[in-house]
Order: sequence, then C-alpha cells, then structure tokens
Amino acid sequence: MLLLFVDRYLLYLLSCLTQLKIVMARYIFQRLFLFALTMVLLFVAAGTYAWLQAWVYGGSALFLEVGVLTFFAFKCPRMLRERGKSHEGVPLYETVFMTLWLFLSLVTFIVCGLDVVRYQVSMLPIYSIPIGFVLLVVSYVFGSWAMAVNEHFEQFARIQEEREHQVITNGPYAIVRHPGYTAIIAGTYCVPLMLQSVWALLPATLIGVLFIWRTYREDHFLQEKLSGYRAYTQRTRYRLIPFLW
Repeated sequence: MLLLFVDRYLLYLLSCLTQLKIVMARYIFQRLFLFALTMVLLFVAAGTYAWLQAWVYGGSALFLEVGVLTFFAFKCPRMLRERGKSHEGVPLYETVFMTLWLFLSLVTFIVCGLDVVRYQVSMLPIYSIPIGFVLLVVSYVFGSWAMAVNEHFEQFARIQEEREHQVITNGPYAIVRHPGYTAIIAGTYCVPLMLQSVWALLPATLIGVLFIWRTYREDHFLQEKLSGYRAYTQRTRYRLIPFLW
C-alpha cells in the first residue's frame, strides 16, 4: 500500500514537470526512492509484511515526507533545485561521510527486521513507540524550520560563492549552529524506537557519532572559509545540543 502511494506520487511529479524544474523533481525522486528502498529492506529482512509497527512507522514517515517535500516544492523551490544539483568545491570528507551515512542508514533498517521479527532477538518496551513517534515529528518540524530559514541549505558543505553565501543566524540557528544535523540525529533514533529494536540502536548511534564528526569538520571549515561565521560562533555557542555541545 505504501509503495503504491509512492508510485502514484512519483507519477504526479512526472506530470508536473512543466511547472517544476527537473533538478528539483530529481531531488524529490531521490528522497522518495530512498524511503521506498528502506521499507523494502525492512520487510525483506523481517521476512513478512505482517508487522504493524513497521506500517505505523512507514505511514507516519511517508505522510511527513510528502508533506514537507510538497511544501518546499511550492514555497521554496530554489532550495530544492539547489539540493538536486551536483556542485564543485565539495570537500573530500563530505563524500566519505555521505557514503557511510547511507550505508549505516540502510543497515539500521535491516537490523530492525532481523532483530525484532525474523529472529526475535530483542525488543524494546512498548512505550518506546510513542517516544520514537515524538522524535520523528520533532525531527521533521525542526529540520524543516532550518531548511525554511536557510536558503543555503544543501546536501554538502561548501561555500556558495555564486549565491553570495551568508551566515544564517535566525530561527533554529539562534539555538544551535547545525539544527539540520540535530534533527537528523533525532530522526535516526526514532527508527529503532518505533520498531522496538535494541540492536538497531547500535548503527543509529554510529550515525550520531558520524554526524558529530561531520559537525566538527564543517564548523572548522566554515570558520576558515565563510565570512562572519567565526563571530557567529561567539553568539551561538552550541553546535548540536543546547548547553551541552
């Protein structure tokens, strides 16, 4: 059912290419394709489609994903177009990071299916599901807020000289310097929590460590390359978590 809905949504996007730029549609397709891939891996690893928690997670995530993508497609199309492009000047560590992030994200879903359903090795208590759902919603809301106020929000860290790159200091950027990463880490943990997998907390934690490493590298990169960023770090002192780091 979820895959059918994704397919129909993709057909709708194709019919709207006269209104949407191809690069923006490409980015939306990438996001929805990745969602479909994770759900397929989840059910294949579980060995069954009769898994209520997986359908609850998938339905919730798809609803939020489609809502956010549709909103930005019509309200902030330039930002989506830029996220769908390939750019020069991307640091090597960014390519390494994206590869590891994708790998660990897919592993998280596979481990959930193997752990909770196929082999039934472990299971978190039932109250982990609403906790995970709250994290899922918060991650989408906080991440979307960061995207909405930051016109330079792209997949890779680089200095966007062609767009007169400036430091963003309002909205969630007044709370932490990398709110998008804070949202992604929260969204990563919602997967094992909503699917009640103890073992999937391991790759989720590795993703969190990976984002801490990326934040550290990106922060130094921006302080060296982006005018005004060093002064911004004195006003907004925390990178990911208020009062902690």
